[in-house]
Amino acid sequence: MASDLLIPFSSTPVESIAPAVSRVQNTFTSLKTHPLAYREEQLRKLYWGVKDNEQRLIQSLNADLGKPYFEAVTVEIDWIGAEILYVLKNLRKWAADDKVDLPFLHRLVLSPRIRKEPMGAVLVIGAFNYPAQLVLVPLIGAIAAGNTAVIKPSEQAPNSAAIITQIVESALDPEAYAVVNGGIPESTELLNQKFDKICYTGNAAVGRIIAAAAAKHLTPVLLELGGLNPLLRKELPGGKFTTWDKFAFAPTMSLYTPLLRPNLSAHTSRP
Repeated sequence: MASDLLIPFSSTPVESIAPAVSRVQNTFTSLKTHPLAYREEQLRKLYWGVKDNEQRLIQSLNADLGKPYFEAVTVEIDWIGAEILYVLKNLRKWAADDKVDLPFLHRLVLSPRIRKEPMGAVLVIGAFNYPAQLVLVPLIGAIAAGNTAVIKPSEQAPNSAAIITQIVESALDPEAYAVVNGGIPESTELLNQKFDKICYTGNAAVGRIIAAAAAKHLTPVLLELGGLNPLLRKELPGGKFTTWDKFAFAPTMSLYTPLLRPNLSAHTSRP
């Protein structure tokens, strides 16, 4: 692969973060993102933005994490594409009003419905181990639900963050969707802003910081944090070695039958 497919990573100026958040908040209150046709258009643009930059994403994932071609395509790029297609297929059904189960007379007179309304401006903070998937898939959900969003790719995967920034800024409506790059200062400034929902994938220590910051604004949070995953082995391990063990479902404890022990040791012992 040619190295010129990569682009430099640069942090977002801290002073520009508050105006960017204000911009997407104002866009939400204008109701611009509410129509289903608008959401579908943005999802299609994101789909082709990812597809058109597939080789650049593959190279950036390899440069940041050493991800091989197969893993970059299957668990990052194709995953994102499949998510968009699935959402586009089902969006209008999901967005339709739900009937309310009430006694016949109440239904006849009131005809009540449950309507799904967008929440507002969403903050998505991604993780380094799946730098494309874990920031773009939550963004897909935010777009589909009619929200505006600010995403922050992981600075620990700088090449991928730079490509993701270019994809989002070139494909999506800049009034409704923004990207912030950087480390602790930029993240701190982001968390000082008021969002209507925050999505974070990462470790529990940072999750506590985000939850505490969100609590000041009574902002609901969606935290996907790493945990302990015991595994009962019937065959040789595979998940332990995906992304060098750096993903949430990686086994942390192995339970296996005595018959498997010699074969397991032969395949996992150091030379």
